[in-house]
Amino acid sequence: MAESSGSKFLDKHSKMIALKGLMTCIDNSGALIVECVNTLKAGRFAGIGDECVVVVKKAKPIPTEVDGTAAYASKIRRGEVRHAVIVRTKKETRREDGRYIRFDDNACIILNNKGEPLGTRITGVVAAELRHKKWAKVLSLAPRVVMDIARHPMKEQNITPKRRCSYKKKRQPRNL
Repeated sequence: MAESSGSKFLDKHSKMIALKGLMTCIDNSGALIVECVNTLKAGRFAGIGDECVVVVKKAKPIPTEVDGTAAYASKIRRGEVRHAVIVRTKKETRREDGRYIRFDDNACIILNNKGEPLGTRITGVVAAELRHKKWAKVLSLAPRVVMDIARHPMKEQNITPKRRCSYKKKRQPRNL
């Protein structure tokens, strides 16, 4: 009984991106650092796979014109308000097999008006929980997905913890 109440507490508080939360943008839209100003359909906090409204705090610089044409056309500028989907969180999230997964940073991907990723490339790993929340397009663009061992036993070599993620096994109670 204590275990079920503990999991309810963790599920309720495992979404820890709130107002004024800073995230890195891991797509090639031009944004580098964004700030969460509102969470959509997720209550007060947002977690992996949740959509939120962000303000671009730092963006790639727009170069000067060369021969009358811009060398790089940035898709986004500093101060723009956009929607984004969260793909990594520092706060651990519980998986169905009892494992906890957490990442080194909070990261998101900027969306366009149709709800699709604005960038065409994603740099870094994303969590497999995006598949359950209907973000298959994001998973197809990602170079690496942290998969679930219980669901994909043959892909065990692809889920070894790398630089950006860490696993924590659920602690078993001691028998005294």
